[in-house]
Amino acid sequence: MKKKNKKLQKVVGTLDEYVRAWRKASRADEIASHGRAVSFARVHVSKKVYNRKRDRKIEW
Repeated sequence: MKKKNKKLQKVVGTLDEYVRAWRKASRADEIASHGRAVSFARVHVSKKVYNRKRDRKIEW
């Protein structure tokens, strides 16, 4: 039998832990650069679409 190197046997972490750490670092960088969290997945709402709530809003 061949002896395995301990460095090869050492598990760095699961994929979930890696992704979680990457997202946490990315969010921290985003907050540092923009001053707040920025939503990139938000859908752009057209101003031409009828919106009763926006139309009834009282402007001061």
